Parts: sequence; C-alpha cells; structure tokens
Amino acid sequence: MADKNKGRVSAKQFPDGELIQIPDIATRLEKLFREAFEPRVNVARGMGKVICALDLRGLAGRANVEVWVKSSGADTFYIESSVDGVNWRPAGTIVLDAAGEKSDGFINARPLVRVRVETTNQVEIEVCGSR
Repeated sequence: MADKNKGRVSAKQFPDGELIQIPDIATRLEKLFREAFEPRVNVARGMGKVICALDLRGLAGRANVEVWVKSSGADTFYIESSVDGVNWRPAGTIVLDAAGEKSDGFINARPLVRVRVETTNQVEIEVCGSR
C-alpha cells in the first residue's frame, strides 16, 4: 500500500539556508492578509487649520476610503491624495451648508489620503480605509 504522505513537503528550505515549517508559512500568510485587509482609521478634532491624514501603504490593491466630517457651522472640507506626501492632488470636497455631519466614500489608488479644513468652527474629521 502506498504512503499517502510520501512526497509531501512539511518544510521549505530557502536559498539563504532558512528552513521554514509549512505551518509557519500559513501563519505568516494569515498575518499578511490580516494586515492588508484590516481597516485603518485616523481622527482629528479642533479649530483653525485641521488636517487628518491616513497612510494606506501596504493595502493590497486600491483602497476603499470613507471620510466622515462634523462641524459646528458651515465648512468646506478638502479631500486630497498623494503618492509621496509632498504633492497632493484634489480627490473631492465635502460641503456643509450649516452645522452638522456628512460622510462620503471613494476608491483611491494613491497610498496617502488627507482631509483638511481651515475654520473658526469646532470640527471633527475621521478617515477610514481598507481593501
């Protein structure tokens, strides 16, 4: 009778000599997937110039981004994205005609997203991204 496990690999020898057990590879892959798909969030509150930025590097593919804003008065929030953190491109705006809150979502290929506002009102900004 043939051995069902004959020829199965339970460890992998890498060119650098490191020997990794197959369960270790599965654990590493699970960690990578968890990191790539787990939502990331950042929150900023204040008055004056308020910026809330989120780094989405490491997410697999284009990120789904949701922006939630709240203000004690009328405000315009500018959503921007960047590949290098220096050159920011417009991605949208959220306008509040009076005190209140609003959210908007979009798909973003750039790894850095920020929302900014200059105001005399009390504001809160939340940026959330995931794959």
